[in-house]
Amino acid sequence: MVVGRLYKTVKQNPILNLKQFQTDNGDRVLNLSTRGGSAATARAIAEQVGVGQATIRRAEKFADVVEALQEVSPQAAERVLRGEVRDAFVANSQNPAAFSRQG
Repeated sequence: MVVGRLYKTVKQNPILNLKQFQTDNGDRVLNLSTRGGSAATARAIAEQVGVGQATIRRAEKFADVVEALQEVSPQAAERVLRGEVRDAFVANSQNPAAFSRQG
């Protein structure tokens, strides 16, 4: 969830996109290019987190789904975040009752 939100925030904000990976003294840790767009951002975050670019993109999709579910049913979103729902992408997010069942 955190990685997905980070990726979404950085790719949508060109200032963050350029400054996100700078050290305190202003040196860039990673060279982020506006020519690379979201691909450069995904690559940079993936390197920092230690995962692949596809994982970063899936994390963004997961964060989007949980945020949408939060609007429909906060309890359901909480269950997803706690890992109580086995496959949140397959589950019917239009039916919050499916998420709110105990067990």
